Amino acid sequence: MSTWREQLPTNRGRLPLAGELIRTDAAGPGDAAVAILGVYPAATKLGRWEYDGHVCQLPVEVERMSFDPNSRSGRDLDVHYLKPLGLGRDSVLVTDLWPYYLATTAVGSNGRSMATNVKRYEAASGVKTAVEPRPAPDALLEQARELPGNLDRLADVLGSPALRLLLTLGNESAAFVRGLKSARAAQKLLYKPVVELEFLGRTFRVAHLTHPGNLMGEEPGWQEAHDSWCSDIGQSLIDQALRR
Repeated sequence: MSTWREQLPTNRGRLPLAGELIRTDAAGPGDAAVAILGVYPAATKLGRWEYDGHVCQLPVEVERMSFDPNSRSGRDLDVHYLKPLGLGRDSVLVTDLWPYYLATTAVGSNGRSMATNVKRYEAASGVKTAVEPRPAPDALLEQARELPGNLDRLADVLGSPALRLLLTLGNESAAFVRGLKSARAAQKLLYKPVVELEFLGRTFRVAHLTHPGNLMGEEPGWQEAHDSWCSDIGQSLIDQALRR
């Protein structure tokens, strides 16, 4: 019988320009009492590529471990989640719903997205990369559930009996843990009272938080709700989880 590591190879293929699209593994102690579940890994290094008179950015290095401190998502985790909750990286396990980097389809001020840049690079160079565009939220949920080995990976990563509290970041992660098909439907669960539920064969307390991108976004209310939760309920939950 194959293991999830065989089904989810360490090297999935090429990145643009240079480097390999590797599987991003969990970071932190495997016996942590607190775990954080994000959505998908980030790039840690971008390369410049000229196309049709424009300079495009392309991913040339991705996180080896989830929420790498050298990535923007890793820095956001430190500033907006770990520090306000009084957690250090040596006391929390962090992982992602999807184990491979995805190119965002969000269009920037230049009218292009990272997914568009990758597609143009492949067409111009004739080199097929392993980079996939980020699916729509509900499609990502379905793919995460159906990807061979992914459920076993998450069950393994989050399988320690020491784990007491799971924090999810973003609608997709909340929906995944709750067994919902709609990511949007999970948004109403963010910053609601902690619940105890069974997930991948384990039972522990779960709290759902917004994705870091919302804290810097234009939609009002998220930063205030997040700060209030961290300073009160969040710190209390962490203290309870860390008690032996």
